[in-house]
Amino acid sequence: MLASAVDLALDGPVARITLNRPEVLNAGDPRWVADLRAVVAVIAAPDRPAVAVIGGAGRAFCTASTSRLSPPGDDAGSFRGVEDAMTAIERLPCRSSPRSTVTAWGGGLQLALVCDYRLAAAEATIGLPR
Repeated sequence: MLASAVDLALDGPVARITLNRPEVLNAGDPRWVADLRAVVAVIAAPDRPAVAVIGGAGRAFCTASTSRLSPPGDDAGSFRGVEDAMTAIERLPCRSSPRSTVTAWGGGLQLALVCDYRLAAAEATIGLPR
């Protein structure tokens, strides 16, 4: 059985979302997109938490991997899925924040930007690929 690519822990008023693909610096793939959308749907429910904190397992918050997001013949469906998940995070009725922006590249930066609050360490690596 595959481990979840995105984990959710509810602790009272706090939802802790963990991007769980540390072997690829939490880069997205179609399963990651589906898991992220499912987690966001849970915390958008009527009995929602007050705060959603998003973090990454391992040494990175999140990086982008466009080659893994849209498999051959997908017709960019996974890209639309990512955009839908980002829009859902942006529209959450609770406040959201990345837990630790250490490495956020491409889609990881986009994910941090849709959150309500962002803090980054001085040594953080944040950017978009060329």
